[in-house]
Amino acid sequence: MGYPDTETFVHHGDVLKRKLAAYMKQPVKWAKYAWVARYHNTFLDLRPDFPEDSRIAVGQLAGRVRPYP
Repeated sequence: MGYPDTETFVHHGDVLKRKLAAYMKQPVKWAKYAWVARYHNTFLDLRPDFPEDSRIAVGQLAGRVRPYP
């Protein structure tokens, strides 16, 4: 099994962005998707041939997440 192609990687990033937006008011679920988004970004660091715009700005989104009760 090889690395994902560019289309698959970009789709993965798009799905994560939607999930992060959907779970803004559910911090436990949001944190799990944030972890995956950071992993996604790390993979992007290893594969500079993938589009930079598929990077997910997790840090910027974190300030808008409702805090844990």
